[in-house]
Amino acid sequence: MEIIPSVNFVLKMTEPVEYKYRENLNMKYPDFTFATLQSEIANCIGLVRKVPCAFDLMRKVSFRTADYHKLGEAITTDNFKFIIADKVPYLSDLQKYLLDNFSKGTEPCQDVHFKNMAQFDESKPIFFTGPYEYNGSFLPDAPLDKRPLTARPLTSKDIVLDKKLNQIWPVTTNKPPKELIVLLAKTKEEIR
Repeated sequence: MEIIPSVNFVLKMTEPVEYKYRENLNMKYPDFTFATLQSEIANCIGLVRKVPCAFDLMRKVSFRTADYHKLGEAITTDNFKFIIADKVPYLSDLQKYLLDNFSKGTEPCQDVHFKNMAQFDESKPIFFTGPYEYNGSFLPDAPLDKRPLTARPLTSKDIVLDKKLNQIWPVTTNKPPKELIVLLAKTKEEIR
C-alpha cells in the first residue's frame, strides 16, 4: 500500500482566547508564499488592527492512501508561537488604547485583567489583548464589562513581530525570525 503524506499549516490565535480564530493555510498550492502569510495576518484577521494578538503556527502532516483513504489524524510536527503588534507595547500604549476606545458618556472604561501583577513595571514592555466589537460574541452594544482586556508583562520567551512578520522583541532584527522561515520551508514530508 502506498502512503502519501500531505503538509498543511494551521494558524491558530491563542490570545485572546475568546476570539477562537483558526485558519488552515494549505501549502499544496504553489501560490502560497511568505507574503500570503503576511497578508493573512495583516488583512484578514481584523482583531490585529485593534490590539496585539498571540498566534501559534503549526505544521501538520496527514497521511492518505493512493486511493484517497485518510489514515488517522494529522500530526503536529513543528510549531512557532508569536505575538503580532504594531510596536512593542508598554503600559502607556494600553492607557492610550483605553482612552481612545471608551465612550465619553457615562459608561465606565473597559475592564483590564492584569496577570503577574508583581512583575509590572511601567518601563518594561507588556502584552495586552482582548475581544473587540466585531467578534461575533462581543457585539458593539455589549456592555464593556463583557469585553475585558488582559495584560501581562512580556517575557524573554515571547517573540513579538510586526504585521510584516519582522521581529521587534526581544531583539529588534527588522526581519522575520529564522525559526519562522525554517518552519515555512518544511513543505514536504518524506516516508522512509
